[in-house]
Amino acid sequence: MGHLDSEGLRYYLPALMLSVLDDYDATSMRVIGTLAALYPKAASLKSDAARYDPLTLDQRQPVAQFLTVLLQLVELGREDATVVERALRNYWRQFIET
Repeated sequence: MGHLDSEGLRYYLPALMLSVLDDYDATSMRVIGTLAALYPKAASLKSDAARYDPLTLDQRQPVAQFLTVLLQLVELGREDATVVERALRNYWRQFIET
C-alpha cells in the first residue's frame, strides 16, 4: 500500500477493504497496509490526508462507514483496533452520514 499513489489507492481501495472483511489476519501485510493507508496521523494530517484528494464525497463516505463497521464485524487485534479508532478520529468521522 505504501507504494500506491493517490490514484492507485482510489482504484485498489474498495477491493482491499473487502479483503480485510473477508480474510482478516493481523499479521498480513495486506491488512496492515490497508489499515495504514486509511490512517492519517494527527501530526502530519494535512500531508497524509492529501492522498485522499482524488476521492469524492460519495467515495469517502463508504470508507468512513467501513471503518465504523469494521470494529463491529471483525475481531481486530488491539493494535489494529487502535489504528481504526484513530483513523476515524483524525479524519474519517467527518464523512459519516448522520
